[in-house]
Amino acid sequence: MRVYQKKEINEMNAFSEFLFNLRKEKGLTQANLADMLGVTNKAVSKWERGEAMPETAQLLPLSRILGVTVDELLNGSYAKKPPSEEVATTQNTVFDKKTKNVKWKKLSALTCAVVVALGVLAYLILGFVWELWYPYWVLTVLAGTSCVVIEIVFEFFDKERCKWEMSHGKNVYTEGAGKILMMVCVNVYLFCGVFANLWHPLWVVFPIGGVVAGVVSAIGHFFAKGEREDEE
Repeated sequence: MRVYQKKEINEMNAFSEFLFNLRKEKGLTQANLADMLGVTNKAVSKWERGEAMPETAQLLPLSRILGVTVDELLNGSYAKKPPSEEVATTQNTVFDKKTKNVKWKKLSALTCAVVVALGVLAYLILGFVWELWYPYWVLTVLAGTSCVVIEIVFEFFDKERCKWEMSHGKNVYTEGAGKILMMVCVNVYLFCGVFANLWHPLWVVFPIGGVVAGVVSAIGHFFAKGEREDEE
């Protein structure tokens, strides 16, 4: 009977644990794996307990079934990817996180379409029925600017994208809040200007809103940057 050295025992333990985890990830039982390899359940059980190793001829089919290379299987861990592959993987992950939850974009576009349609419909009804073309033309503009707010709000529901943006120094919440504030200023200015003729005194809402939005956005980016540095 062969006596295993300490190094070989450590390698067998790493192999057995890796094999067990891979089999579980694939949703296979020991019986399933044994049937696919043409061995007994007892053989697979011994491999996973670190009492024996597969024969050389079984390593390649075993690695293919489990989706790893023979080297990874024997080493008991995934091989480290080359820097170029790691960069590509990171870029793909970023792309996936930024585009994965497209349902929110679709819902946002649908909501905006409904709001714009209602604004135009209300304007046409008021115009054709009561000849109120002026000042109710502002309804179409208000509907259009409201779409900006709707898109920003729906972006907040994309948690994965928001989390990724926050970890890379961009606070989407405070930046979005600043944009919403500016759109509110635009709508208030138009509404009060058209219906109350307050064009002159209310122009002040733009510089005030811009300053407040800038401060809010700057504070938000400061905290987002701190989060990124902590992760690094």
